[in-house]
Amino acid sequence: MWKMKHIQEPLQTAGLLGKMVWKSGPWLMICMVFFMLIEAGAPLIQLYASKEMIDGIVEQEAVIHAEIWAVIYAGSLVMISVVKSLEKWVKAMLSERSMITVNSLLIDAFDRIPGMRFFEDPKYRDRLETLRDRSTWLPSQFINISSNLVTAIMSLAGVVLIIAYLSPVLAFILILSTAPFAFVHNHYNEMEWEYHKDYAPVRRRAAYARHILLGRRSAKEVRLFGLGSFFLDLYQSAFKGLYSVLRNIQVRSARWSVLTGFLSGAGTGLGYFWILSQSHSSSFSVGDISLYLGAVFQLSAALRDIAKEGADTFDIWRMGRDFFLFMNAEKDIRLPSNGESLGDEGPLAVEFKNVTFRYPFREAAAGSRVNEAEADEDEEDLDMLDELEDEEMRQHDEQPQSDDMHSGEVLNRISFSVSPGERIAIVGANGSGKTTLIKLLCRFYEYDEGEIKVNGKDIRQVDLHELRNRMAVVFQEFGKYELSLRHNIAIGRTEALGDEEKLSAAARSAKLETIIEGLPEGLETMIGPEWGGTDFSGGQWQRIALARSFMKDAGLVILDEPAASLDIRAEYDIFRQFHSFTEGKTVIMISHRFSTVKMADRILVLKNGRIAEEGSHQELMDKNGEYSRMFRMQAKSFQGRDEVYC
Repeated sequence: MWKMKHIQEPLQTAGLLGKMVWKSGPWLMICMVFFMLIEAGAPLIQLYASKEMIDGIVEQEAVIHAEIWAVIYAGSLVMISVVKSLEKWVKAMLSERSMITVNSLLIDAFDRIPGMRFFEDPKYRDRLETLRDRSTWLPSQFINISSNLVTAIMSLAGVVLIIAYLSPVLAFILILSTAPFAFVHNHYNEMEWEYHKDYAPVRRRAAYARHILLGRRSAKEVRLFGLGSFFLDLYQSAFKGLYSVLRNIQVRSARWSVLTGFLSGAGTGLGYFWILSQSHSSSFSVGDISLYLGAVFQLSAALRDIAKEGADTFDIWRMGRDFFLFMNAEKDIRLPSNGESLGDEGPLAVEFKNVTFRYPFREAAAGSRVNEAEADEDEEDLDMLDELEDEEMRQHDEQPQSDDMHSGEVLNRISFSVSPGERIAIVGANGSGKTTLIKLLCRFYEYDEGEIKVNGKDIRQVDLHELRNRMAVVFQEFGKYELSLRHNIAIGRTEALGDEEKLSAAARSAKLETIIEGLPEGLETMIGPEWGGTDFSGGQWQRIALARSFMKDAGLVILDEPAASLDIRAEYDIFRQFHSFTEGKTVIMISHRFSTVKMADRILVLKNGRIAEEGSHQELMDKNGEYSRMFRMQAKSFQGRDEVYC
């Protein structure tokens, strides 16, 4: 059963990739198949032409016959040369078009995943990272390696028929002698594939250390704190352990390849000996001996090449399995067949009722193991892999977990409501569940129990596009797009890209006028260092994110730490207009800045996934509870400063 699955999955993936290639260029694909047939048939023509030439030379009266076959042989060489040149061009064109097709389908598949689980679950995140890298070269490799294998198989079939015509037993012995080589080669290729797949996180960590050492953004701190040797040690230690495992796999692979190669060579030698033993037969001409000796040699070489090409092809098909996974992925949140509408435009009402939620994934306690049925001789390799994985997981466990990555119960029967046009703020310590509330409201995850309603309707029954279109959200980790400033703001509502009045109003609301005036091309200025544009500070980027949210005529505005990167003066300048630019909208704010929180009509205090307190700023101060304690702690940190805005 396991073996069937092991074969079936790569074949399914090959079918998916094959359909993608066909969709990229049907006529190019047909041309390539035609060229493959010519390449497969040419060696058979050459073998037979050699036989006829030798027989013609031996028989003096058949010299003209030999010359004709010499022309045919030469013609086959010219034909192969031309076909290989044309095939190279066709493969290059087909590979390029396939890359566009595969990436377009992949991006579309990602876009159709409505939630965030595939992007935040570590199990899928590793696959996403490797898949993103593979999508640029996998189509080309699939076309080249798979076509080489198919060509070799077609050529081999003809050679086998030639030898089988002489002796079916000999053909069977030659194939059987090469089978162990093919099995061993595929077995160790599979082990190497498992090694690369299961320990992608370790390689990603090494790649991250390399990125830190060579990256522009981290260069200052690396030099200031003398972190070069620290990250170099991380990089080297990760690869040192992995290299030792790979070395052991390769050593054993080489050992068995030599042994099985000896068996294959012995089978070929037996074939030569048997054919030569028949050379005295009257039914054998000199040309026949040449034909069969050449066929045995070609069969042996072709079988070994197919063993290698087959293993490489299965590797490519295994790599493509992640395409199969994401192309056929079930949606991570349930969508209604006919979504309900939220009704007329205007401020939205929000209600959480006994909502309980825990993230549906954990960091894996142990990654996928190389199959338990591997031979005893591979146990040392597996033990070493386990040790590396245990160390990886130990290092992960020592790292603090963010709110979003919390693996336990994040929200526990939480209930609250927000009236249309009301402005509420949510405060609480890190990990209390604040950002998770927003994720559930945006329908990035399914909650486990309870109800979330917008305008009195269960959000699971509301049309997802309309729900998100009626929200304007500034996330704590907002996007920094390496585009023009105009595009960065208009991304909040792309159809308003040319609406100068709308763009200007959004820029004014986020206090961007002075910044725009100082830019060489105003709104058309490219921003971000990737393409040599103007780079901004964290606070300036945050103002752009705020402007982006103001572009949307949304009934619900969600601000997750909207002032985190702003200095106190900038925060004060923007939020003193808070009431004007949120007029007629429902607002939910998450903030640690109490100067911002005070502007809300009502404040919710979250603690351990529950609402601990609720009320206005003054009401909560009078309670002298959790909110009052946090407020006084923050106010104390401002004592002695010239300006305090809270």
